Amino acid sequence: MISRLQNRAGQDGPAVPLKHSREKTIDRALPAGSRPPAGKRQRPALRTRPRKILVLDVGASNVKMLATGQTEVRKVRSGRKLTAQKMVNEVLAATKEWEFEAVSIGYPGTVGEHGPRLDPKALGPGWVGFDFVAAFDRPVKVINDAVMQALGSYEGGRMLFLGLGTNLGSALIADRVIFPLELGSLPYKVGHNMNDALNKRGRKELGQTGGRRL
Repeated sequence: MISRLQNRAGQDGPAVPLKHSREKTIDRALPAGSRPPAGKRQRPALRTRPRKILVLDVGASNVKMLATGQTEVRKVRSGRKLTAQKMVNEVLAATKEWEFEAVSIGYPGTVGEHGPRLDPKALGPGWVGFDFVAAFDRPVKVINDAVMQALGSYEGGRMLFLGLGTNLGSALIADRVIFPLELGSLPYKVGHNMNDALNKRGRKELGQTGGRRL
């Protein structure tokens, strides 16, 4: 999946026009990493479309990474101790011999104009307001991880994406617009939601030991 995302990553919000997400991505406007600290110059965005992009899929168990021209997906462990800065440090160490001009991050949570809006429960603190652009020293785009995966799988028409990973990721593509969804928060039973039913533990109880593409 991640290999299909290198030139498709964009920026999500209440609804993302697909033509912007697919055709003009990281080279559009200023990167959605965060606001730079006062008095600190932000690295300018690329004026031309980057040819080599590092794509990151930040999950509750692993951070997966792949760059343009590479064939091996690399991983580093995530978890509740993974802060934004630690993620950057470990990714740069794991990809030190790779060349890339920009970074696209699939983030497991709500994303706004300036990056993550909430720190995810499954990861460490420090994601909201973090300056990804300064940390990577490259233009960065942050997008909801389910939206990124949906975009990587999209081949036309209308599509409802359900990603069965550590939790349930969901997005809808219709009329060339991407809508991030939060279906995992919907009630399932008293005291439980859809994440409880379709996360790793829930799927194991239902007899499915691993996720699969629907």
